[in-house]
Amino acid sequence: MNLKKNEHINHPKPHGLEETQTLINESCRSLVVDWLVDVSTQYKLSDDSLFLAVNLLDRYISIKKINTKEFQLIACGALFIACKFEEIYPPEIIDFCLIMNNAFSRNDILRIEYEILKTLDFDILCVSPLVFLKRFLDVSKSALKAFALSNFILEISLLEIKTLKYMPSLLAASSLYISRKLLIRNEELWNEDMEFYTGYSVNQMEDCIVLLYKILKCIPNNSLCSSKNKYSDKKFLEIAKEYCQKNKAS
Repeated sequence: MNLKKNEHINHPKPHGLEETQTLINESCRSLVVDWLVDVSTQYKLSDDSLFLAVNLLDRYISIKKINTKEFQLIACGALFIACKFEEIYPPEIIDFCLIMNNAFSRNDILRIEYEILKTLDFDILCVSPLVFLKRFLDVSKSALKAFALSNFILEISLLEIKTLKYMPSLLAASSLYISRKLLIRNEELWNEDMEFYTGYSVNQMEDCIVLLYKILKCIPNNSLCSSKNKYSDKKFLEIAKEYCQKNKAS
């Protein structure tokens, strides 16, 4: 599969933040990613825009040392670029100024857009775990609920920088495995077809599954709740409500 051969291209460095940054840490990054989720939900942006924006942000901060004052602006610039690439009708630049309560001007956004593009050599293409998830769901013939839960798991994984050590295809396969385990407990979770088409056995996914499930279990008590609020909507079958409530009792 060409996607799998190329998924390492423009994949952020797992330790890029700690190797490059001195003024921002994992917590700062999680706050900004949660803010991006909230903005993308407010403006009804596609998940593809959100995932691309986080990819651009992670790649940029693994190369360029930044200060805390401009971190939100950089995240906004990454989303601005992603929307131009993914959305049919992307928000206007004035919308992005409003997003940040006019803390930054139109020129600030244009400046950081150019800075991000220049730093990344104008190469913004990447392989998203969402692409793999859609393919794997077709093979698994899973119900709509599995699609919603898998997407939710992938989205909350954006908050955790440790997931960068896993390739997009592995994240997609692991999120699907968890959703199937929670939804269809009595059926064969990962048969030979699933292993063949995803390219992963359960043993190969084990470490990633453990991390993603830990993230899911922690969400009820996590103050960063944009994804939880988003996936509590009827549009997503209120999947976050169901599984976050269950996890609180555990």
